[in-house]
Amino acid sequence: MFIRLTLLAVILVIVQVAAVVAAQQVMPPGGERLAFISTQRGRQQIYLMDLMRGVTIGPMATSMPTVLTRLVWTPDGRRLIFEVGGQDWSRDLHRLDLFTNRAVNLTGPHGEFQDERPALSPDGAWIAFESGRFRADRDPSRDIWVMPVTGGAARNLTRTEVFSRDQYPVWSPDGSQIAFVSDRDGNNDIWVVSINGGTPRNLTQTSSPTSNTNPSWSPDGSQLIFMTDRDGGPWQIYATTLADGSQRRLSTADHNHNNPAWSPDGAYILYESDEPNNSYEIYLLDVATGVERNLTNYAGLDHSPVWSPDGSAIAFVSDRGFDTDIWRLDIATGALRNLTDRPGGDFRPAWWSGR
Repeated sequence: MFIRLTLLAVILVIVQVAAVVAAQQVMPPGGERLAFISTQRGRQQIYLMDLMRGVTIGPMATSMPTVLTRLVWTPDGRRLIFEVGGQDWSRDLHRLDLFTNRAVNLTGPHGEFQDERPALSPDGAWIAFESGRFRADRDPSRDIWVMPVTGGAARNLTRTEVFSRDQYPVWSPDGSQIAFVSDRDGNNDIWVVSINGGTPRNLTQTSSPTSNTNPSWSPDGSQLIFMTDRDGGPWQIYATTLADGSQRRLSTADHNHNNPAWSPDGAYILYESDEPNNSYEIYLLDVATGVERNLTNYAGLDHSPVWSPDGSAIAFVSDRGFDTDIWRLDIATGALRNLTDRPGGDFRPAWWSGR
């Protein structure tokens, strides 16, 4: 029995070392990397791909529970911040060191608090997230919190009233402010608060039952775009200017404009739309002209697009193959390539570049 246990321990060490060596080999300095979640081994696990060489390793952090979401790269490309969920609806934030394949629980176990939707500051030093921690029993309120990426005490940045929800934190490009969604005035609006605290400012100031959500900063930090149903039809994309609070509609197409995201150069907005034929398509909106272009044109499910760091391509999830895979699309040429062509479902792509 002792020999068997010793042998098992040796095997586990060898596997761990192999994962570390593989991570170091697949991730040389610079280059481009894609992190994603896959179910190819029957449960959700994190995988990494070197996009320059087409090499994939994984699974990483194999001891994690089965529900993994929201992968976020640190600027140096050495770590991932991600959300782990349990079957009891708990949510905690974890940090994975890619060169040691070790994960650390940063916020838990706080099961009932549901720490979720991590957003990393531009310098990689701080994590913003939403949480219901330290609220009274049965109070569903949510606040925006910040904590060091290295771990430690978290600070409540917004502190809403009872039964109000502050959600979807997004850092400004200079790291001085956080935009978020809140119903503290009785309606879902876009708010912004200094990272040093203070009184949040309502940027959209609409009346119920209008909803404004999913904010995204312009690269220069002067504007925020968001999706809204204020016009009574499909979700549309609006922009608000922080300097004067002015708002304008950017989209025109008569379909839903979901999860808008600025391109790295600020010239385009990427979004996804659920179509009348029950398909999902990915579109590009030209900010200067207002022209909206269907990038995917597929009668199936294309969704969850993310920009490449240089804005020349997108990665997205699609069922156009035999399985649900992650695909790459070149913006200029429209060329498509299946990045994860293999059994199982692949989703939640996160793109990093060290170039």
